[in-house]
Amino acid sequence: MKKMNVGIVLLIEVLVVLIGLFANMNGDFGRWNALILHFIDPPTLCILLIFSVPSLLATGLWRDFLRAFSVGKKKYTITQLKRCLEAVSVTQKIFLISGIFTSFVSFVMMLSTLDDLSELGPYVAVVCLAGIYTVVIEFLLLPVKTNVQLMIIHEMEMDNEEE
Repeated sequence: MKKMNVGIVLLIEVLVVLIGLFANMNGDFGRWNALILHFIDPPTLCILLIFSVPSLLATGLWRDFLRAFSVGKKKYTITQLKRCLEAVSVTQKIFLISGIFTSFVSFVMMLSTLDDLSELGPYVAVVCLAGIYTVVIEFLLLPVKTNVQLMIIHEMEMDNEEE
C-alpha cells in the first residue's frame, strides 16, 4: 500500500484555498491585504480554541490526536490506529459544535450591541468567521482521518494475510 504523506496533502489543501481566494479576487494583489485583514479575527480563533482544546484534553485523546499526524510514517498497532481515528473524529465533532456555539454567541452579541443598521454588514461578517474557521479546520482534518482509516484497513488486511 502506498503511504499517504499527510503533510503534503495539507500543504496542497492550503495552496488550493489560497489559489481559490486569489482567483476570487480576480488576481488583484492590492486586495490581498484587505482580504487577510477581514479573515483574521483573533477573538473568534481564541474562543474556538478555548471551547475545543480543553474538551479534547478532557477526553484523554490528545496524544492520540497528535499521533494521527504521523500515521503512515511510523508503525502503529490496530488499537493505536483506532484510538487515533477516534481522536480525529472527536476533534472534528468538538470543532463543529464549538463553531456553531461561537457563531450563535457572536450573533447574540451582535444583536445586543447593534445600534445602527448600517453596521449590520461588518457585524454579520464577523459572525460568519466562526463558521469559516470551522469549515477550514474540518477541511484540514479530513485527510488525516482518511489516512488513519486507510492504515487501519491496511493493517487488518496484513493480519488476514498472515493467518
